[in-house]
Amino acid sequence: MIENQQILNSFEHLRFYIKKWTENPNYKDGDIRNMFINQIDRILIYHNLNFHYFIRILQNKNDFDKILETETIEDHYSILETYQTQAKNALIFQLSSILERFLRVILRYFKPDTNSNKQFYAVREEVFDLFHFDKNDEWKAISILSNIRNTFHNNGIHTSDDISSITYRERNYSFVKNELHSNADYYTLFMITQDIIRLYGNICNSSLSQENDLILG
Repeated sequence: MIENQQILNSFEHLRFYIKKWTENPNYKDGDIRNMFINQIDRILIYHNLNFHYFIRILQNKNDFDKILETETIEDHYSILETYQTQAKNALIFQLSSILERFLRVILRYFKPDTNSNKQFYAVREEVFDLFHFDKNDEWKAISILSNIRNTFHNNGIHTSDDISSITYRERNYSFVKNELHSNADYYTLFMITQDIIRLYGNICNSSLSQENDLILG
């Protein structure tokens, strides 16, 4: 219970942190910068309400059984595990989708001749080069998120070639071909979300971005 409450508190802190953008009256409708951060806000609202419901209702077997009766504690725990896995999958998919679109729109705006069909890895690399960003924690966060996302259709099994260990936030992350990964824990997902927001802030605060009044999404 304590661990889950700490997770919820951490994600709620992120939601309050981004209010400096989501409540910025100078951001224009249709601007990808405004659209992206408001999408992040909606993801966090959905995730945090869902997590609150999990902590307050679903974790309590008596309350849970009023919704979906379970015969044993083991049945209850098994369903809770499935519920949390699907909740994390939703967070991963939503973050991945809006981040990819954001970076593609940004790249297309500043480099209109770029190939719109290129792989996301190439898009990400060009955006980092465009803004002269180092391939630091923000880069690693997206790398881990992308590799987690790519295992969705394989029940968490990494089917591509081995990914050499990524040292991120003082932890090592690896993806081994044909093996199940264990990288989608809530600590990691929180740090990834935080670094995606940090990358967004760096893009918005860059001189290149600030020179443009409107970047249509």
